[in-house]
Amino acid sequence: MPASFGCNCEFRAQGQARPMSSRRPSRSLSPKRAEARLLTVHARVLLLIAADPGVRLDELADRAGIHRRHLLRVLVRLEATGHIARKGSTSLSATYEVHRESTVHEPPIEMTVGQFLAALAGTSP
Repeated sequence: MPASFGCNCEFRAQGQARPMSSRRPSRSLSPKRAEARLLTVHARVLLLIAADPGVRLDELADRAGIHRRHLLRVLVRLEATGHIARKGSTSLSATYEVHRESTVHEPPIEMTVGQFLAALAGTSP
């Protein structure tokens, strides 16, 4: 009977290693996941709202590439920091507006949301 050591291989009497059948197949990243993400989800959502303030939440989640529940958590954080404000009484009909004057605290950089959006767009605020 082959001995099993902590390396997920079976060692036979001949000294040859063979992958164990219970070993997970190697997980390679899909092309979409392999891309480097330079912006956080919060930054992507902020940019999407700035580009289309009347966007519905389902469409916003699709555009941001995240689940709706994750989007709601991101929106709560952006609203708590003062970067966005909700317009509408219920979450289903809510739209958001960007507060371009709020300050982005990303040491060593401190700028307003408007300056941040302009920097990404390559324009002046």
